[in-house]
Amino acid sequence: MKRSVVSLTCIVVALAARVAFAQEPTALFASPWPLAPKPQLATPTILTFGEPSPGGALAPWMASVPLRLSLQAPIFPMAGGYPNCATREDASGNSFNGWPVQRYALLALTPNLTLHGFTSAGCPIDGAIGGGVTYTVPLEKSWWLVMGGGVYGVPAHYPMPARRSADLRIDVMKKIDDARSVSVGLGRRGISLGGSW
Repeated sequence: MKRSVVSLTCIVVALAARVAFAQEPTALFASPWPLAPKPQLATPTILTFGEPSPGGALAPWMASVPLRLSLQAPIFPMAGGYPNCATREDASGNSFNGWPVQRYALLALTPNLTLHGFTSAGCPIDGAIGGGVTYTVPLEKSWWLVMGGGVYGVPAHYPMPARRSADLRIDVMKKIDDARSVSVGLGRRGISLGGSW
């Protein structure tokens, strides 16, 4: 008898607990004030040189293109020399049709000063991470001066040593439209031409 009462009590408590967890939170746990759906912080800036040109602002991802290209170019991919890399690329989501998945994130500190973070997946022997900072100055309509610096590296994997690159550069960028740009710049490795199409 005692055993069946304990079993019945446990079953009732388990059923009551499931019902309690499935209910909406009560007013006791709700926020006492309304929450903004998408809170945004306005960042006043003292580093800008006037308003952006009538051509519109230069997107931060577009400003980072010359820096990312100069950091990623010296690190040659080695995955082709390792046959077991094929199992760690497309099947695991690290690449798409043989091209490494590249991820990018940014944090705009001011309208012109931005921190960038980027990674490249693919085979683990070529998996890399990097970061940088860019500062943009509007020159004329759709022309921008972009200054930036950053680092990019691949960790050591036996038998390969760690590979890394760093660069400081200054570029003149022409914004063609919201998705395309052309740039000419000077970095630690010399003059370069680049862009996004």
